[in-house]
Amino acid sequence: MSSSDLNQKQTRQILKRRRQQRAFEAAKASRLQNSWIITAADINSEIRQDLESLRARSRDLARNDSIAKSYFRILKNNVVGKVGIQPRPIARNSQNKLDSNGNKRLKRYFGFWAKRVTPTGLSWMRTQRMVLDYVARDGEALIQFLRGRKYPMGLSLKLIEPDFMDIEFNTDLQNGNVVRSGIEVDEDGVVQAYHVWRYHPLDQSGLHRRANARLRIPAEDLLHVYDPERASQLRGYPWLHSVMADLKQLKEYQFSELVSARVASAKMGFLTRNLEASEAEYSGDEDEDDDDAYSREVEPGVVELLPPGYDFKGFDPQSPNANFKEFSKAVLQKIAASMGISYNSLVSDLEGVNYSSMRQGALQERDMFMNMQSWMAETFCEPVYLEWLKMGMLTGALPFEFSEEKLQKFSAVEWKARRWQWVDPAKELDAIQKSLDNNLDSKINIVAQQGRDYEEILMELQEQRELEARYGVSTDVTQIEEEPDANT
Repeated sequence: MSSSDLNQKQTRQILKRRRQQRAFEAAKASRLQNSWIITAADINSEIRQDLESLRARSRDLARNDSIAKSYFRILKNNVVGKVGIQPRPIARNSQNKLDSNGNKRLKRYFGFWAKRVTPTGLSWMRTQRMVLDYVARDGEALIQFLRGRKYPMGLSLKLIEPDFMDIEFNTDLQNGNVVRSGIEVDEDGVVQAYHVWRYHPLDQSGLHRRANARLRIPAEDLLHVYDPERASQLRGYPWLHSVMADLKQLKEYQFSELVSARVASAKMGFLTRNLEASEAEYSGDEDEDDDDAYSREVEPGVVELLPPGYDFKGFDPQSPNANFKEFSKAVLQKIAASMGISYNSLVSDLEGVNYSSMRQGALQERDMFMNMQSWMAETFCEPVYLEWLKMGMLTGALPFEFSEEKLQKFSAVEWKARRWQWVDPAKELDAIQKSLDNNLDSKINIVAQQGRDYEEILMELQEQRELEARYGVSTDVTQIEEEPDANT
């Protein structure tokens, strides 16, 4: 090798070292990071490769893992709650004032429809819980709009399992559109249609003996609910993807400790035989099978007399491990952090919790639940409400003639979702009163934070006063005169 070649090689090595020194620490290649996969790939290719396995494992955890089941239950109870995310129409008239009469009628009609919104009879609240269950467990939910006068108020919602949309269906169409993972998009990436199987592709019941075929459902007829993390992402994946391995390994570890503890509690042991002593005391003919291991089953509380020449050696595996509780707690805290839920709520462990720590944990997870409520209202509730409003007008089920102007007017809506009781009502109410006294907050905002409507509260108070006046009863303690003392 010439001196010039050697100098060039040394120069390249120096430049390479300098580039590594200027690089991000996490991007450096080293012996300790050789197992770190850094290959960049398209998000849809990554999802297409792993979605079926992720979904199957997520469903298994939802069925058989207590922590995963707790997570899904907490989500549904806090995001949807016992009444669901409900609309509050806020249409305004030409004077820019709330159209109280029209809003009340809309709310009443939606309440009628909300009792049965699917062909199978699910209510609005139950449908929301199922949609959230699909998205959290499977990564996505599919809801088809069924329109026509045969449905209540012209609209019904058909829930379709995500398995119906084939992740492996990819093709180029003659109209210039392409199908990727079962979703048809145009050259701008805008979804035009969804291609779903007529029957469940994994149905083994034999109910559908005809050949399966794909159906093309236009985008305006199907609602695809998922939470994308990248701009070009077409399909959703399970929310537990980052903790699935931890949940599985923790369950296996705890099961092994449980079995080991059960073995330890049985106080098993082994019988050893002294050959010299047993031969000296031997009498009678020797059976060929007597050379096999001697075994006894001992009941609790019984003292057994061992045969001559045998000695008992106890087996004590010392389980559960002394660090079992702390180790399991550390793993569960990591899992809870990934889920966005406090450890105490996830495992119902309130040991050593004080007011401050409980309040801080509750506020953080409630912020997450409220973000989920806003996401669900935007991606599911509002599109359904607008479709219900349009079909109700077109079919005459709503007392408003259809027009673009009225559709735009009555589409104004706010969404009321579940709110929570205070951790310490006395302290919270005191803080609220101080905010009101110092003009730092309003009653309207405080009531809205509790998931209620201030106008509804005023109407209820007015109705209460009218009822009290009708029956001659007063519950206002400031107006109750003190009865005179009989002895005075």
